[in-house]
Amino acid sequence: NYLNGLGYVALTADSLGARGYSRCTRRNFMAKNYHGITKDAYGALDYLAAQPFVDKNKIAVMGFSMGAAAINNELAPRRFREKSGLDFKAAIALYGYCYSMRSGSVPLLEILAEKDDLATACLTNAKGEFGVKVHLIPGAYHAFDSLEGSGREDLYGNYMLYDANGMAMAKEFTTAFLKKHFAE
Repeated sequence: NYLNGLGYVALTADSLGARGYSRCTRRNFMAKNYHGITKDAYGALDYLAAQPFVDKNKIAVMGFSMGAAAINNELAPRRFREKSGLDFKAAIALYGYCYSMRSGSVPLLEILAEKDDLATACLTNAKGEFGVKVHLIPGAYHAFDSLEGSGREDLYGNYMLYDANGMAMAKEFTTAFLKKHFAE
């Protein structure tokens, strides 16, 4: 795993499987469930913070597509914990929808795909937002990091295509962002 190779601990929260879904569809799991996804992220935060090999003050959240949309529209704009309580140090969102994106609780890295229709809303909503760092990957489509969906359309009709160059760029952006926010 890429993040493990950099010395980070990575934990995946399965918001779909935990609720009995094998994949995301219009019927079962969209914007109305961002709060549930956010609760799952905070459950993962609490779990990681309790591990003796994890620095509880250096935990970030990262989401892709639906998970990124939950970060953009629910988690990043507001605090869910008391100011003095445990919270994420940073957030990374890759190709997620941004209908009300703003950074309030944590610094936010937004990685967007140029040929993803969802990128337009994110670019518009991120302009001038303090704490939001936006990178647009030229020529990339939605789910540029996934071989699984490559060549298909997502729920909104966005074409998905794996892009090795886009993956390399996203890794560079992520590495620099984490180094900046996790510096000693």
